[in-house]
Amino acid sequence: TTLTIEALKDSGLARRDAERAKNMFALGLLSWMYHRPTESTESFLRGKFAKKPQVAEANVAAFRAGWNFGETTEDFAVSYQVAP
Repeated sequence: TTLTIEALKDSGLARRDAERAKNMFALGLLSWMYHRPTESTESFLRGKFAKKPQVAEANVAAFRAGWNFGETTEDFAVSYQVAP
């Protein structure tokens, strides 16, 4: 939750709304861990929240933050390749 809130501090969302994006942070981390492409997920999020563009971009930002966390942290010794 703390990492998600930090990633969304400039989004303009209230803290409570930013906390709701923590699942997208986790999804980003799992996408990195399993070498999944990110474009389709980002497109889905923008479509799902098309009527609320601020929420859509916050979820995409949280998703990217999770992916970047996986990329930069040294907490994970392994990652997995999953065929499409």
